[in-house]
Amino acid sequence: SLSFWVSAQGLSSEAQQALAKGAQAAAQALATYDQQLLDKPLWRDAINYGLEAQRLAPNSSEPYRFLGQVYSTVAFYGRAYESWTKYLELGGILNPQTTRYLIEASQWMGSAAFENKQYEDAIKYYTTLHDLKPESEEANQHLALSYQAIGKPEKALPYLQTLASTLPDRSDYGSLYEITQEQSTYGLEA
Repeated sequence: SLSFWVSAQGLSSEAQQALAKGAQAAAQALATYDQQLLDKPLWRDAINYGLEAQRLAPNSSEPYRFLGQVYSTVAFYGRAYESWTKYLELGGILNPQTTRYLIEASQWMGSAAFENKQYEDAIKYYTTLHDLKPESEEANQHLALSYQAIGKPEKALPYLQTLASTLPDRSDYGSLYEITQEQSTYGLEA
């Protein structure tokens, strides 16, 4: 079961109260709704309490962890990704649960960016996914294809090499690796 763990470490009593109320609203939402959606009143309450805690303690990782959990739970992946990366910037620690949330947000955002041909954004999200799951076929493939799409075949090579060596039965990865090596050596026009 999902629990909204809140640490009061280093927070003002107002920020602690806001997070406690947010956790209460989130727990109530999980118990109340069949589907966890952003537009449900208890989820909006949880988010508002999280934002209040963030306003009261902008340099604490805890409000970002809480918001990351909430946004991940209601599948608001753009905000979830932002919250998780800010959580880490402020010294937050990844554990199996937070890692799973960040993987999910990175994968979703990377896929959406890639489908919309926003390759720079796809690289950002898939780099996060790759950092967390270096063996991910999706991350390696989309990083390689994104770097090729923006004309940087040399940056695609390590990802294609990983794919070609870890998935030798996929001859398309080996072929793409060879072509990309040539592009990298002789230029895209050649």
